[in-house]
Amino acid sequence: MAHVALMSFWQTPSKRLYWTFVSFGAGVLRDEIADVSYRFTPKVNLGYYLIKEDTMTLSFEVGPGYTFEEVGDVTDSYFTIVAAEKFVWKIGERMTFKQSVAANVSTSDSENYILLADALLDTDITENLAWRVAVNWTYDNAPAAARDKDDVTLSTGIAVKF
Repeated sequence: MAHVALMSFWQTPSKRLYWTFVSFGAGVLRDEIADVSYRFTPKVNLGYYLIKEDTMTLSFEVGPGYTFEEVGDVTDSYFTIVAAEKFVWKIGERMTFKQSVAANVSTSDSENYILLADALLDTDITENLAWRVAVNWTYDNAPAAARDKDDVTLSTGIAVKF
């Protein structure tokens, strides 16, 4: 699954509230094994940093989304509630660990939901390149006919950083 980077366009610093933010983004997926021709989910979230330090952040987000998809031979679109947790730890000058968990739940059918979990470790090669090892778990409670609900992917490669 490819995710468009969430971009914060409003932040309010507060010692008591830590950091509150509004973000927008989209999830994009094409998965032939799971028989997903496309799934596109634009979303807007209100988020809150529990930890916001130079070497570590922990945030939670929630907000509305809308899903457009073709799964199996069924084309559908529906409103969703999106909730997510994100953790980033800059272990050292050249190494970063990232972890996230997200849920997309249909507002019209609570049995139609998707859970996503990611963990990755980046080791910088240069300022703009990193060697990445990642694991991704996707749970689709309403998959295409004759497809599994669970999908786990382990990958490694070179990541380009902007």
